[in-house]
Amino acid sequence: MMDRRVAWVRRHWAPDAVDAAYRIADFLAASPYHNGELEGILVDEVLPAFAPNLLTVAGEWAPWSEDEVRGIMIKAGARGFVLRRIARLVARPVKKDVLEEWRRVLRVLELRRRAGLSER
Repeated sequence: MMDRRVAWVRRHWAPDAVDAAYRIADFLAASPYHNGELEGILVDEVLPAFAPNLLTVAGEWAPWSEDEVRGIMIKAGARGFVLRRIARLVARPVKKDVLEEWRRVLRVLELRRRAGLSER
């Protein structure tokens, strides 16, 4: 079973948004999670952990390894309630853009799943 913390790990930086959407959707189509769960993982777990990088002008844009992503997610998940709440507030400025990209991925993901390219 796919680890929740790495459900979004395959988000490899692609030359354009369309290519990225297809790469992400292909990976997520094989996951055991339904679309609502994937969105929840993205918004509630991944976005707060990685928002500081999205907010910096010189953030890290090279792909992280699966081990690096796991480490970041574990560290973020181990934060206390107050720090997790602060992380969600920090993520607010980029949430709209992330959800816009999620909708692009979701359109491709739904096509992939309807075409039977996944188990779900």
